[in-house]
Amino acid sequence: MDKQPSQQCVSSVLLLDDGSLLARIGRPGETGQVLRIDRHGVVPVIGLTHFGRCPQRRYFALANADGVRVTDGWDGPQVARLAWPTGLENLPKGYPFEPFDLPPAPTALVPFPDGQRVLLVSAEGIFLLASKGATRLLPRQAPILEALAAGTDPDDIPLGLSMPQGAVSPDGRLIVISEQNGPQLVLNDQLEVIGEIDTGSEQPLTVDDCHFHDGSTPGNAYVGLRAYAEDDELRRALSWQDWDSARVC
Repeated sequence: MDKQPSQQCVSSVLLLDDGSLLARIGRPGETGQVLRIDRHGVVPVIGLTHFGRCPQRRYFALANADGVRVTDGWDGPQVARLAWPTGLENLPKGYPFEPFDLPPAPTALVPFPDGQRVLLVSAEGIFLLASKGATRLLPRQAPILEALAAGTDPDDIPLGLSMPQGAVSPDGRLIVISEQNGPQLVLNDQLEVIGEIDTGSEQPLTVDDCHFHDGSTPGNAYVGLRAYAEDDELRRALSWQDWDSARVC
C-alpha cells in the first residue's frame, strides 16, 4: 500500500531574484523551519526563523531569537538591527503588566522602503520596530486606558490579537493594521489613525489570506473607506493593491 504524503503548512513564501524560493514550513505562531528551494534541491537556512520583504522588494527582514536584521537584498549587507519588543510598549505606567517571556512569533514581517523599520504582526500584538525601540500599534492605548478607568484588573485586559493583519504602502507613508474583532485601521507616518476600512465581515482578511476562513476585505481599499478628514493623499495612496503580505495557512 502506498504511503500517503505528509502535509505541512507553508506559512510564508517568497520568489527570490535568482529564481529560487524561500519558504517557511510551519504555522506562523509555531516553531518552524526556513528552506531555500531551487532546481538543485531543498536546503535549510540555518539561524533563521522568520522572514519578510519590503513592498519595493529591496529590503529583507530576517529574524531569529536574537532580533530582526534588515538586509539590502537577500544576500546583501545588513542595514539595520532591531530588537524584539518587550511587551510593555505603550502600556500605561504604574500597572502590573507583564513583559514577554519570549519574542513574539511573527505572522508577518514587513520592512519599510527606507530599510530602517519593520512592521511586526503577531498574535501578541502589532508593533513598529525601529532603532530607537518598538512601538505598539495594536491593541491601541485608548481602549486599554478606558478599561483601566472602568476598574478592570490589568490581568483581565486582553493584549493578544486574533487573526492579526498588517501591511505597508509602497512608499512607506501608510500602514494598515487589523484584527478579527475590529476594522482595518489606516495609520499615517506619525502613527495616527486617519481612516478605517470596512471589512465587509467579522473577519478581515488580506488578498493573500487563507480561503478556509469565513471573512472578507474589499480588494480595492476605496470600498467602505471612512476617512476622518478630507485627505486626497490618503485616498490616492489607498489604491495600492500589492500588499506583499505573507500567506497564512
